[in-house]
Amino acid sequence: MQCYFIISLFIFIICTFLLRFIFKKLISSSSTTHLRLPPSPPALPLIGHLHLMSRTFPKSLTEIGTKYGPLLYLRFGFTHCVVVSSASVGHGNIQNT
Repeated sequence: MQCYFIISLFIFIICTFLLRFIFKKLISSSSTTHLRLPPSPPALPLIGHLHLMSRTFPKSLTEIGTKYGPLLYLRFGFTHCVVVSSASVGHGNIQNT
């Protein structure tokens, strides 16, 4: 009896992951616009880039910006963030009239 429970639980978990994968592929292929994100330093799976931060948050962002460039894509847990550390990067497509 316990063997059937373990087997059915295993099948349920596999089916759940397969359905999630299929729906994710369908949703991503149906959208015509794909965002091109800026470069990003290596991140850890759950915490993202929190391991790169120190007690002084602005100083950490400055150090990361000098190492990886003025435009960065960072993840802090489940929060996504684009960091612009140079004003010239932000005015690339704006024309003064």
